[in-house]
Amino acid sequence: MASGRGRNGIFWILIGCVFIVYFHYVFEVGIFPGQKEKGTLKERLAVKKFQNDSEPLKAPINFIVQSQDASSVRAERRMSDEPRSSRGRHPRMNVLFIMADDMRAQLSPYNGPDSEYMKPRLHTPNFQNLASRSLLLKKAFVQYTFCGPSRTSMLTSRRPDITGIFNNSRHWRYERGNYTSLPQYFKMNDYTVQGIGKVFHPGKSSSNDDPVSWTEPYRHGLSTEPDYLKPFGPGERWLEVSPEEEEEKPLPDRAAVQIAKEFLEAAAEKARSGEKNFFLGFGFNKPHVSLICPKKYYNLYPEETGKFMDDPLWQLPFFRPGSGIVNGTALNDSWYQLPTETLRHMRQGYFACISYVDDLLGELLNAVEELDLADSTIISFMADHGYHLGEQRMVGKQTLYDSSSHVPMMLHIPGRTEHGIVSESIVQALDVFPTIVEAAGLDQIPPCREDSVDIPLCTEGTSILKLIDDPEIQIRPYAITQQMDANDRMRFSLRNKRQERFNLVNDQEYADIKDKLQKSLYMKIGIEV
Repeated sequence: MASGRGRNGIFWILIGCVFIVYFHYVFEVGIFPGQKEKGTLKERLAVKKFQNDSEPLKAPINFIVQSQDASSVRAERRMSDEPRSSRGRHPRMNVLFIMADDMRAQLSPYNGPDSEYMKPRLHTPNFQNLASRSLLLKKAFVQYTFCGPSRTSMLTSRRPDITGIFNNSRHWRYERGNYTSLPQYFKMNDYTVQGIGKVFHPGKSSSNDDPVSWTEPYRHGLSTEPDYLKPFGPGERWLEVSPEEEEEKPLPDRAAVQIAKEFLEAAAEKARSGEKNFFLGFGFNKPHVSLICPKKYYNLYPEETGKFMDDPLWQLPFFRPGSGIVNGTALNDSWYQLPTETLRHMRQGYFACISYVDDLLGELLNAVEELDLADSTIISFMADHGYHLGEQRMVGKQTLYDSSSHVPMMLHIPGRTEHGIVSESIVQALDVFPTIVEAAGLDQIPPCREDSVDIPLCTEGTSILKLIDDPEIQIRPYAITQQMDANDRMRFSLRNKRQERFNLVNDQEYADIKDKLQKSLYMKIGIEV
């Protein structure tokens, strides 16, 4: 009898062991019969808590159509369950994915007849260097002109009306759908995936940098800003930092660059050998306010203060959206007149911060070269949206004008873009995900069908790699930027030589164009006409 109980005990112990092993594979490794989703169960449980039917929008959405008919590339292949390197194709590429915050398309590579109103010409030699060996997109537009919604759209390749994200306080995984992000896709393909700085908008909009997207703990430049940044006053949002101050306590972007260089050094050996590729997502905080950078960058623009007022059309009161840029809570309501002297200081500080970012970019590019990673590393750069600095009598973002929706975008692919390629084909932030995936040698992302809210992985963009061979190909006839507004109306901006200084909506000369764009827009967003 006792031996029987002993045998039964051994039997149940064995059953328990099998269950433990099975649970480990399901929960940690992500393997179980009939599994269709990528990622471990633990990861999927961490992000599965979301609503398929989000609450109604609190306000209507305005759209802008950026017009220039090629259809999107329809890649129908499903992502294989096998690691990409096991299928006998060309070696995969590493990725250095770089973003900037609030940076409009005023870098030196964008200088030209159509950029004359953006003065002065900026000192950005490292951006010029990167552009000279990249696919430079001169007409790149974002889907939303606010940090969280724009980054969510770019990094999931879904439009804001699909993600349901129109502010910085909600995470898409809990709002509409458990959509795969760009870094997460590389994680699913066995890359080492590190995030540093500002890639997703931090905090609530990404549940603190979307932990499921990375293989390594997320890093920021500093957990707190240096003490010398705090006491410069509620009425000041720009500051020139002395060399001694920055030497003692580096600014957040410089600290983040140092962390990135350390990551590249640690990852280099395995990346060079092909043993383990990496995806490094890096985000600059500047030129977002506060406009704080070393004094030497302010010194690059000593004569800037009055040049932008040469045009009589600028002799108007300057107003700004109330986003607390100048006087803290003093300017947090509606629209206010902005003193000309304040605007001059802001412009100087904004341009100084861009030149500061340019120097830091140079450090990252040098690190890639010095670590012998240049031949195997894709370098992508894009901003989350632009910024008004007096244009249309505005300072800030969240508008449908070019100053807010038009951004710098460039893509360096070793062996393919070395001699520099410039394209004026209209592209969108939605295109970033599928383009980098194809360039890296991974399985292409399938296109989203009409109703894709419940589909974890698909793209509403298209790979733009075809522009490398023919930069004059028309990727699409227009780009759409949308913006939440309190009024139920659609707004359209037509490209013209007057830099959007005149409202053409009632101009009969453009009536046919307006009607055509409106019909195209309604069809795109599913409104019957």
